[in-house]
Amino acid sequence: MTNSTVIDSQLKKLNPPTIDVCSLVDCINLKTYFEIFDKCLQNQQDDNIEQLAHLISVALQLHAAAIKEAVFPLAKKVMSKTAVNKLSTQLEELENTVESIDATKKHLKNEEFVDLMKKLSESFEVFFKSEQQTMAALAKDVEEETLMKAADQAEEAKAGVTLAA
Repeated sequence: MTNSTVIDSQLKKLNPPTIDVCSLVDCINLKTYFEIFDKCLQNQQDDNIEQLAHLISVALQLHAAAIKEAVFPLAKKVMSKTAVNKLSTQLEELENTVESIDATKKHLKNEEFVDLMKKLSESFEVFFKSEQQTMAALAKDVEEETLMKAADQAEEAKAGVTLAA
């Protein structure tokens, strides 16, 4: 066991995270990655754009797995079917756009790639707002212990993801 693992496990025992906190961290990281992409696009810095696109793709795939495994089951218990379906549809749109991006040549001179990345960023902003509404409903209507278990389920779901090529 490494020192960082010991520290991480000790911190988790002191203050176990809830799914809403874990989700917020994922989303903040993704928002940061999209901001970096926007700066690269503005400055036409193509050097590491493929790696950045791959980072965004992986982060979204992991987040999607966590949401499906840990959030949807809870949301179905406390939210309307319409609200859950809306979030599910938005997530599916993100996943489809990621697949399209993964299939394109990733450089800033490729208009298809740039358009898809812009679409992904915009779709993510819409999804983020819906997800935050979902997390607020969960925080209000679900016991904290259940939210902590959901955070563990999300972590397990992420660890089990098989990444797209």
